[in-house]
Amino acid sequence: MPSIQACKLMAGLIPKREEKDTTQLTREHYERIYIFTVMWSVGAYLELDDRAKIEEYMRSAEDFKLDMPKIPDGSEATMFEYLVDEKGE
Repeated sequence: MPSIQACKLMAGLIPKREEKDTTQLTREHYERIYIFTVMWSVGAYLELDDRAKIEEYMRSAEDFKLDMPKIPDGSEATMFEYLVDEKGE
């Protein structure tokens, strides 16, 4: 049920109308939330090695380019250590 999990996660990350200030979320902010929710809803079922494989595929796919977290060279961090903050970063 990754799709249900993704929808619930996304609903929790997008501020409700009454919680938002006057600033609208940008397209990039929504895109980052979407990427985060899809990767976590699928990645939650995967072992660490498989998470690394799906991240590598997503970063190298020529069919689409996604605004994924920038990982410093030499770091052992993965995108799964990052989240989208209230500024959309």
